[in-house]
Amino acid sequence: MKRQFDADFFAGNRKSLLRELRSGALIVLTAYSQMQRGHDYGYRLEQEPNFWYLTGITHPDWQVIIDGASNQSWLVSPDMDPMRELFDGALTAEQASEISGIKHVIDHVEAKQLLAKLRREHTIVQTLAPQVIPPYYGFIANPAQRNLMKDLSEFQVQDCRKELSKLRAIKQPEELEAMQAAIDITVAGIKTALKSLRSMKHEYEFEAVLNSEFRRTGGSGHGFDPIIASGLNACTVHYLENNAAWSKDDWLLVDVGAKVSAYSADISRTFPLSSKPSKRSVAVYEAALRVHDRTIELCQPGQNVQEYLSSVEDFMTEELLGLKIINDKSEMRKYFPYSVSHGLGLDVHDSLAAPLEFREGMVLTVEPGIQLPDERLSVRIEDDILITADGPKVMSGKLPTKLADLEKLIG
Repeated sequence: MKRQFDADFFAGNRKSLLRELRSGALIVLTAYSQMQRGHDYGYRLEQEPNFWYLTGITHPDWQVIIDGASNQSWLVSPDMDPMRELFDGALTAEQASEISGIKHVIDHVEAKQLLAKLRREHTIVQTLAPQVIPPYYGFIANPAQRNLMKDLSEFQVQDCRKELSKLRAIKQPEELEAMQAAIDITVAGIKTALKSLRSMKHEYEFEAVLNSEFRRTGGSGHGFDPIIASGLNACTVHYLENNAAWSKDDWLLVDVGAKVSAYSADISRTFPLSSKPSKRSVAVYEAALRVHDRTIELCQPGQNVQEYLSSVEDFMTEELLGLKIINDKSEMRKYFPYSVSHGLGLDVHDSLAAPLEFREGMVLTVEPGIQLPDERLSVRIEDDILITADGPKVMSGKLPTKLADLEKLIG
């Protein structure tokens, strides 16, 4: 199952961005470069999402030039070594035009000449400026955007990330269809894995079923590295090893999302590995679920975001006090150390453009959790929510959250 986004979708996005910039703007964006994995081979490319949103191109090192003043666009093809093309393949000019709806495909020499001409008509160019990566992320940014800045040195450069984020925050029908397909594949994959949970003994066995199901049922694999974490491992928020043997008294936290086209699901559930979990662990689960359900009720158009976040903190504080885990609100974040929501779309953690309030058409996660390392327990319950005029639509609602209903799925 692969949702086909046609050229009209990408052309419409380019027009919307020009309207958002309101200036007959000049826009130049780049695809990501492929990153080295080993001596002579690279990682599979995950395309820069804004570039894909405007062009549909999934290959590395392409560029797009959009001149709002003349209402013309150009794709800039990368310089391909014949040996690299032999091994990795290449996107032809004809294919690129068909995907993007952009008629003109030029090389880098022609692009340099074109930018020199456009410099006489535009003093400002809009692009995506290289982001400063916080040191706690622990990774290195793709170099493509920084390299592009060298080609734009004669212009006054402005960053159009905010305008693109604003557009991407409101999902179009094609996007929602792809997201719902990814969510449905994820739900079905989790249900299939749960059928054999009692016969499993290792985290990787659960992951193996998901790997198979996400591909077998038409997805393009995982939208992000899956988290299959048992016992104490679940207290590492982004645990990725997925190799441990589990204890029969542990709980298993699953945080996964299949991908369809460029869009991913993001769903979390926590399951007891024992057929008779302790009363204490069930009480913790039920507390997290009450926060989850109360939070979803707040996902309404016009909901103030700061009030939303404050309310969730109050919900969680109330539950942790009831469980006698904390003595006052100041201790709450020790046991709920991450945000309850993030946007979902082309990025798994998609920008919602820092809104003051929720708007119809936004998709976000609701994922409260309670982490208790001393008890080898972390409960996280995450659903994908579409904000509609009629209130929240739980796109992942086919996968139950009530413990009794989940236990019926376990075989």
